[in-house]
Amino acid sequence: MSGESTQSSLLSTTSLSTNITPNSYGLLIQSNLNSQIASIQFDADTGWLAIAGNANNNIVKQTITGNGYYQFDIDGTIFSSNRSSSAFWQSLDGATSTSVVGINFDGGLGDDTLIVGSQEYNQGFGVIADDTIQIQGAVQSESVFLKAKDIINQGEITAGNVTAEFSNSYTDEAEAKITTINGGSILLNGGETGDLEITGKFFATGATGGKIDVRGKTVSLRGANLDASGENGGGTILVGGDYRGADPTGLGILVNAQFAFVDKYSIINANALTSGDGGKVIIWADADTDFRGNINARGGIETGDGGFVEVSGRQNLNFVGKVDVGAKNGKNGSILLDPTNIIVNADDDDDSTFDISNLQNMRGNVTLSATNNIVFNTEGYFFIPTGTITLEAGNSVILTQDFETGGRNLNISGAFINAMGRISSYAKSGSAIGKSGNIRLTSRGGIEINDVATSDLDVGNAGNITLEASTFISAGLLTTSSNGNSGNVRLSANGDISSSDISTYSTGSGVSGNVNILGRSDSSKPNSIAVGLINTSGLFHLK
Repeated sequence: MSGESTQSSLLSTTSLSTNITPNSYGLLIQSNLNSQIASIQFDADTGWLAIAGNANNNIVKQTITGNGYYQFDIDGTIFSSNRSSSAFWQSLDGATSTSVVGINFDGGLGDDTLIVGSQEYNQGFGVIADDTIQIQGAVQSESVFLKAKDIINQGEITAGNVTAEFSNSYTDEAEAKITTINGGSILLNGGETGDLEITGKFFATGATGGKIDVRGKTVSLRGANLDASGENGGGTILVGGDYRGADPTGLGILVNAQFAFVDKYSIINANALTSGDGGKVIIWADADTDFRGNINARGGIETGDGGFVEVSGRQNLNFVGKVDVGAKNGKNGSILLDPTNIIVNADDDDDSTFDISNLQNMRGNVTLSATNNIVFNTEGYFFIPTGTITLEAGNSVILTQDFETGGRNLNISGAFINAMGRISSYAKSGSAIGKSGNIRLTSRGGIEINDVATSDLDVGNAGNITLEASTFISAGLLTTSSNGNSGNVRLSANGDISSSDISTYSTGSGVSGNVNILGRSDSSKPNSIAVGLINTSGLFHLK
């Protein structure tokens, strides 16, 4: 055969002693002790094609010819499964686009790369390599599995489900795509050691959105586009981890990222397009998360509620991006930010600080949850009038200036609550002017606050004010007055209670709210209760 003399410089003319056995991915290659010998062969029984490299740095480029035969370029030498080709290699006989289900590349002792070209399959397809897999063409299959130390995607992968495992790195290019069919799943898993950087496009769209899950020691999205939207409901996108860093499977198979980064050019969508609810998006890292991108998990245009979004680092979070969980014809969704500390600052041009402007236009229920402290070093204000704002801290919640909810409910909880400015829950402008939410402060220690108002406008109804503390309450003026119904005021503490005037009256034909001041029931340790003028036509209860 004319090709063998050329090929013998790379591959031994004597048969390489290998033990080829099926495993969960196909074949396991166990080469002999002669590391200078390379081998390539196809096993028709399993459908797996095995390549064993030598001690050199092998570059293996795989393609399929126009008539469906496999062809390999190994360091410049061609090997073909086409019997009529001068480069025909006997051990490749039978390897065609319809017979091969996977490639196993045991690179030998070198720094080796397997380049995968364009091909189309009617069944599952896998590629396993010791070192590097480089996708350059368009790979299509019912399912695709990749496993290597490094994976480089410069092409397109289309399948029902795509799984890629890497121990060192995954990178791609802006033109690279991974697309699932009918809302399938994409899993990129770097475990505890792999670094993942996405600049390409991942699509898991369909009638309902699919699932995109990207993990690694570090996870970076730079100009990336991740989309799990669906006509009848959004899917799930997990970047670095799942809800609050937990493993819902309980199996420990997927570990969390230590560091997550999403740049301002990255877009993450899990929308319901026509009907149904928005999906779930999680950005998580066990250490630090720097989020500057755009997340959308909107409800359907016709029907459906907004979805759920969590952005956090267990230790530190820099949040300067945008999140939309709105719904045109349903309820807005929920947003959770939950690192160790949350420090919100005034607007500036520094993307490394958490600015108030990144919160004020958020729709739906917004929860800031810190295991240690929440501090607002600036005025807190929100423009969207629907939903609830929740501030919950393991230690202290400190509001250094006025805090305005714009018509939303407000729940604050912590070991200590200190508000130096005024807390208010009414909408000042727009179509919701006069709308007022409830304000509830709950402390495992004390509450030390200034004025609190659920309405000071002559329109609408006023919300309730509730202050509950395990030790003391020290408050300023408490007001729920309105021309409609005014809200109730309730103060409850196990220690001293003090407040300025309390007003719950109606300026119109509405009903005035009640005032309840509840001290400790243990008469051996009586409370000190000091309250100014109480202005109400409702019930007043002091205990």
